[in-house]
Amino acid sequence: MRTDGADFFQKNAALADEVRRTFADIDAIEKELGKASKAIQSVSGLVAKYKVRLNSLCNSTGAAKKSPMCQRDCSDIPQSVGGL
Repeated sequence: MRTDGADFFQKNAALADEVRRTFADIDAIEKELGKASKAIQSVSGLVAKYKVRLNSLCNSTGAAKKSPMCQRDCSDIPQSVGGL
């Protein structure tokens, strides 16, 4: 203690307070990481679900492909004579 000076206990007390605050910060970070982990797992599940759904939709439309057809009756459109 003589070599560390008269404020040895004050320095140790300040260091102990800082360590306590650091542990509290680490606990808060760990809690937030837990929340983020749950959110990531939830989103991952939704992505997998929608990927399967989209794949199913793509497969069903690929099997029912038809040749393109004019869906509009074009007989009522007047034909221009002699160009514009």
